[in-house]
Amino acid sequence: MKKVILTIAMTAVIMLTAKAQSHTHTVSNDGSGGAQFTTFQAAMDASTNGDTILIEGTNINYSVANLTKQLVIIGMGFNPNKSNPRRAKLGSNQFQLHTVANGSTFYGVEFTSTVIFFEGIANMDFEDCLFDLAFDCGNQPANNFVFRNCIFLSSEQDVNFSTNSANNNILFVSCVFNGRLEFNTNSAHSVTIDHCLFFGDNFHCLSSARGQVIQNSIFMNTTDLTIGINTADEHFNRNNTFTNNIGRLSIDPNPAGNTSSGNLHDVDPLFVSTGTSTYSFSSNYHLQLNSPAINAASDGSDIGPHGSTSHFSETGEVLITPIIRSLNINNTSVAPNGNLNVTIHATTPTDH
Repeated sequence: MKKVILTIAMTAVIMLTAKAQSHTHTVSNDGSGGAQFTTFQAAMDASTNGDTILIEGTNINYSVANLTKQLVIIGMGFNPNKSNPRRAKLGSNQFQLHTVANGSTFYGVEFTSTVIFFEGIANMDFEDCLFDLAFDCGNQPANNFVFRNCIFLSSEQDVNFSTNSANNNILFVSCVFNGRLEFNTNSAHSVTIDHCLFFGDNFHCLSSARGQVIQNSIFMNTTDLTIGINTADEHFNRNNTFTNNIGRLSIDPNPAGNTSSGNLHDVDPLFVSTGTSTYSFSSNYHLQLNSPAINAASDGSDIGPHGSTSHFSETGEVLITPIIRSLNINNTSVAPNGNLNVTIHATTPTDH
């Protein structure tokens, strides 16, 4: 029992020290969950700016339409390796971000609806999150956004930062895209795409990018590093820098209007196991020992999502908390004032 108490205490300390003098609230929409709240809305209503909400993974959608406070929201990750791998699913018809939520952070949440905002948003972090549908800026500027170890499943417009105003300091690191990132052709954008993996083809990869840095990434299905739209629109894709990327298909190594160096084209990255069309949870995106991506990134690491220091994992497990792999109740009946014997197996999260 001492080991169990210590594990739970460690978890509580890690959760609470992340935000000093804030409160942590728990929510579960499973009737047997035993959390403080049964709806995300109720947990948010009880929170103040800077608080943390822990979402139990239930595979039941937490229906919520708006984020109206600055919060730290922690789920289970998009494919946790545990005895009951249920995910924390968040969304409604839309999940809207508002300026009063600026500075919020999401860990290990699956967004089941389009994430959208209709006013300028800043200082948002998304780590180990899964986006079933689009992330849409609603034609509003975004500043200081980080997407780390995230997966975007839509085969069309995964991320839309198309706005007449410039988007500043947007970072995608160790992310996977089935569809495309789209930007506005009238503005230059301060965007860095690093150690990412793209499955989109020539029309679903990157669109209307200007002034961006695209580095250490793998393109599985495109033949056009000038950002995967048709030739008539090619002039929209200017002043980008492509460095140390790999294209599985034959790609122009010197795209017009852009700067290119160290890129490999018509080269298979040699994943351990994968199809080529879309992301699959059953695949293994680590590199084979003879992969040309090994030690080929601009920083000397491996090209692709596993090469960065952000610790991408196919489990999507949240990296800031221990993971309880299994929990067993050893005695199903307890006498009054008796002891409930529980065996818990917990480890550090999978970070590779």
